[in-house]
Amino acid sequence: MPLRLRVSAVTESVVVSAAHTDLPLSEAASAVTVVPGKEIESRQLRTVGDVLRFVPGLDVADNGGFGNLTSLFMRGGESDFTLVLLDGMRLNTFGGGLDFAQVPLVDVERVEVVRGPQSAVFGADAIGGVVQIVTKRSQRDRADLLLEGGSRGSVRTR
Repeated sequence: MPLRLRVSAVTESVVVSAAHTDLPLSEAASAVTVVPGKEIESRQLRTVGDVLRFVPGLDVADNGGFGNLTSLFMRGGESDFTLVLLDGMRLNTFGGGLDFAQVPLVDVERVEVVRGPQSAVFGADAIGGVVQIVTKRSQRDRADLLLEGGSRGSVRTR
């Protein structure tokens, strides 16, 4: 019985954070992890901090329950050693810190994480690495509303 093999297209992510330009993931010289939006939705994650818990080489520290201060420590560095971008715009405050509990996941296409020193490309606040949140592009104006309720009086709105 002959065995037939078919050639099929290989899907590959394009990352921006690794070199500040569009680059196929296989050509990126840095350690890059891409978390697609479909995975974020299927896991029902609420914040960027929740997404980053699943990325190797990162430590996410919560100081309390949901909504309290959440810090990111990349590759053993301090929490202000990581640059966070939303569609290419800096989210970090002056001095480099960012509370990841306050960054919601709304219309996220993917989250790119580049581990390692990217300070040559992005500046001094990217010593530990870069987290880039890429949102979906829409061709028309639209609005989405989400309202959820659960046990023990929990409520989630978006």
